[in-house]
Amino acid sequence: MQLTVVQNEVIPPHCGAATDRAGPDAGSDHVSRDAARDRGVAGQGAPATAPERVQVIRVDEDRIDSLVAIQFKDAVRALVDPEASRVILDLERVAFIDSSGLGAVIAAMKGLGAGQRLELAALSPVVDKVFRMTRMDSVFTIHEVVPPLGEAGPA
Repeated sequence: MQLTVVQNEVIPPHCGAATDRAGPDAGSDHVSRDAARDRGVAGQGAPATAPERVQVIRVDEDRIDSLVAIQFKDAVRALVDPEASRVILDLERVAFIDSSGLGAVIAAMKGLGAGQRLELAALSPVVDKVFRMTRMDSVFTIHEVVPPLGEAGPA
């Protein structure tokens, strides 16, 4: 399982404006992080006024399925910086995910420490469909693209 930490930096509060997809119930494909927090989306962490460490982990595999699910979960857990308040999984290169892969992403999220949250970015149409069909798009903050650090902070 090939994963790469591509960013791991502290960003100041209120850097840029991030748009996150909140799912089909939102009425729009884009909402602010504050709106997601106000709706009580799971995994929201540090207050918007504190600087936060954001870590981006790129998944360098084309599939997250039953053959690699356990290795994926273990690799994510091994790479997560315990000081990061937000961990963004860059799934741009992942073309397919099955139920075992979805379970591994959820297990990776559950393995995070207190105050940490897992976000997803750059989902392919097939992977995005799996998250929507299972309603996991209401559990995870999903970014259309990996946000540059200047835009990764709270809106």
